[in-house]
Amino acid sequence: MMKLDPFYTLWILMILLLILYITLLARVAKAEPDIYLLRDVICAYETRGEPNRNTAVSYANAVGRCQILPIRAEEIGCMWWRLNITWYSQLCALLILEDCQLRFGSRLWNIARCYNPSRSYIKTIAVKYAQARMLIAWRGR
Repeated sequence: MMKLDPFYTLWILMILLLILYITLLARVAKAEPDIYLLRDVICAYETRGEPNRNTAVSYANAVGRCQILPIRAEEIGCMWWRLNITWYSQLCALLILEDCQLRFGSRLWNIARCYNPSRSYIKTIAVKYAQARMLIAWRGR
């Protein structure tokens, strides 16, 4: 009987895990997203590395923890000068995501594209959302 080299066994295992990860990512991207989890993922990603996430202002003048543009905040009925309050910024982000879901459908990619149309942003949010879903599944939430 032929014995497999441990090096090749490890490579085969890593390839199988990569295929599983890509399959799970594709399934998560097609499923209707948990809008609250998506909001948390977006808000965490938007102000990563900022010393004070609540008072962060981007070069495009997006404000607060979830980096919402003042004009977009006014479109959905939020007061832009309150976006530096954590719960208010998250509430406005949730309203924006729900508006995006109503206008563009329930696919994760469409909602993320509505929030920020950058292709690299959409891919990053999809991956981070899938990672958050898998972490929740492993913890048994």
